Amino acid sequence: MARTLLVVCTANVCRSRYAEAVITSLGAGDWSVVSAGVRSGDDLTVCSRVAERLSGSPQERVAAGAATTLREAHVLAADLILTAERAHRSAVNRLVPEARARTFTLREFVDLVDQFGWTDPTDVVGSLADLDRARPRLVIRVPVVDPLQRMRARHAGPGSLLDIDDGHEAGRWKHARVLDEIESVSAAVASILSTVPDEAPPHGPSPASSRGRHRDGPRGRWHNRRSRG
Repeated sequence: MARTLLVVCTANVCRSRYAEAVITSLGAGDWSVVSAGVRSGDDLTVCSRVAERLSGSPQERVAAGAATTLREAHVLAADLILTAERAHRSAVNRLVPEARARTFTLREFVDLVDQFGWTDPTDVVGSLADLDRARPRLVIRVPVVDPLQRMRARHAGPGSLLDIDDGHEAGRWKHARVLDEIESVSAAVASILSTVPDEAPPHGPSPASSRGRHRDGPRGRWHNRRSRG
């Protein structure tokens, strides 16, 4: 049974496009991955940093296409919507209010699965509904070893740690850091979604959360594939 993951950012030229490439490259079961931007233009092309990272990789084609503007049809067709920022999540919910239970930021989705588990891989709708209900209980942990994240949480509030900000206006180093963050969390997403079976058996496996494998294993595989390109 084919399922669709929609990744959303602002212009669909950087964060969502790179997430699409990473998740597709790692493989996420029978999930197809598409991306769009809430304020995009159909004549925009992928940013040079993403094009550079994808150059020579199997996902170089992702950098070749024009940007896609988010429309209602994209949301309605998606089984799961993951956004770069909470503002994008709100934009999706304004467009299609009934999509709220299946719309999360990238970090929010991974952290919810980490803390509450992917309750039944054979029941995507039910599992997403469980994660939606768990949102008020999500503990947002401030990284002790990351002074920039600690400063961000202090000034903008812990909720800001659920966002992956646009790095285009903050210089080369910040831009590279943003793409590294997208790469890491996208690898975790790919690992989570790969646990969803192509065909749901009559009875699913018992709930399990293997977050450590979500974060580390796929990221290493992506780096290996990219380095060979």
